[in-house]
Amino acid sequence: MVLKIQNSDEAIKILKKIGVDSYGIDAMAPKTQHLNILLSAKSCKIANILKQEMLSLGADAAVARGSVSCAVEKTDILLMGTFKQISALAKKIERQPFGLNLIAQDILNLLGNYVRSTFVLQTSRREIALGGRTLIMGILNVTPDSLSLIHI
Repeated sequence: MVLKIQNSDEAIKILKKIGVDSYGIDAMAPKTQHLNILLSAKSCKIANILKQEMLSLGADAAVARGSVSCAVEKTDILLMGTFKQISALAKKIERQPFGLNLIAQDILNLLGNYVRSTFVLQTSRREIALGGRTLIMGILNVTPDSLSLIHI
């Protein structure tokens, strides 16, 4: 049976149902979530470093064919790995040159947001909590004098 695990909470629930101890759950839950992160228009030296670092972690990175020989000026990079592998990548590159430290910080921020289940929007007058018990209300004005048609 193929099992698609959507998030960390679901992974923990499944691991607990199996009877995995808490240490094992902490170690294995991040391995259940596969992530794909697209970095746009990076230099070949950055692409080559990220490719090597991802391969060293048992993950991978897709780059343009000409990036290895620097036949292209820039390439998009698709990082492909588990949550744990990509987190390890960020830790490995956070002290490297060529702006990799900034990429590491962006990845860590992205991963932090990925695992969050609640968010708070700050307005000028209040905070709006999203993710707990979010209620949505909308007003739809459909009176004849409020509609407009666009002619093409």
